[in-house]
Amino acid sequence: MISRMTITRKAMILGCGGTRLSAVEKDFFRAVQPWGFILFRRNIESLTQVKALTDENARRRRMACSGFH
Repeated sequence: MISRMTITRKAMILGCGGTRLSAVEKDFFRAVQPWGFILFRRNIESLTQVKALTDENARRRRMACSGFH
């Protein structure tokens, strides 16, 4: 579904539904390339898990900026 959508990058900050990114969320974030990512209580399980989640988002942002998807 997302691969058929034409999305232009817009200023937005997004969150995810749980403590890990789902495959759909990963595809969506890759497509829209949000400016930021916000964490809510539902996203926090432990320090290690939050670090892994934020590291994954940072890695995806760097890849998107460099042209690798």
